[in-house]
Amino acid sequence: MPTARVNGVDIFYEDVGKGIPVIFGHSLVWDHEMFVHQVKALSGNYRCINVDYRNHGRSGGVHKEWTIHDYVDDNIALAEHLGIKQAHWVGLSQGGMMAMRLALKRPDLVRSLLILDSSAEGEEEANIPNYEMMANMAAEQGPETVVEGVMPIFFAADFNRDQPDQIAAYRKKFIDGNSEALKWAVFAVTRRDDVSKKISAIKAPTLVIVGEQDSATVPAHSELIARSIPGATLVTIPGAGHMSPLEKPEPVNRALSEFLARVDA
Repeated sequence: MPTARVNGVDIFYEDVGKGIPVIFGHSLVWDHEMFVHQVKALSGNYRCINVDYRNHGRSGGVHKEWTIHDYVDDNIALAEHLGIKQAHWVGLSQGGMMAMRLALKRPDLVRSLLILDSSAEGEEEANIPNYEMMANMAAEQGPETVVEGVMPIFFAADFNRDQPDQIAAYRKKFIDGNSEALKWAVFAVTRRDDVSKKISAIKAPTLVIVGEQDSATVPAHSELIARSIPGATLVTIPGAGHMSPLEKPEPVNRALSEFLARVDA
């Protein structure tokens, strides 16, 4: 699989299919594999570029403090490296946070936005100490020390209960991750700026998707995004938590496909 050297970091990505580009951006402490179902569903009609952000997955790491705007610059540089003039940008959680900021900085690169389980606001003050304590603990004592607290944040209670094999695989994936690198990514998200008053300037067609049971970025955050971006559409996925593309791939795929078809008609 290819990598691109952008902003001093080796960025890993998949490049599958042909057509109008769709660029995927994953959540915090995950990687490109969270969109495996969506790439499979869309790559027959679109060029699907599925990225590992810096300090995640197979991409290189930056072991010092940086901000979510560095993700924006990485993605702009990657698009330019690939010769992409305009794309649909799909982002979940931190991927959605990146995509909204990219749309504000470089609207010419954005054909549409598809924002899943995300927030335009800064992190809630009450959450920051807990999230950063977990990040430091995972880096210093090992990810197995925090994994039991992480799974309920990412997945709906029903999914945690009813899909033991998948949860076991996701637990292992988290434990096998590079917690020292991911610590800096956690700080970039928890210390992000608030763009909720700025996103009304976004003109691109926008779809907002949220899991009904999302406890990491509760539905109210997605509802605010949908109200703030002119003409945005909101879709709620029943029974899904924060990881809606993995928990409920069929309704997520349907919502993405129908929206893209409307935009490209």
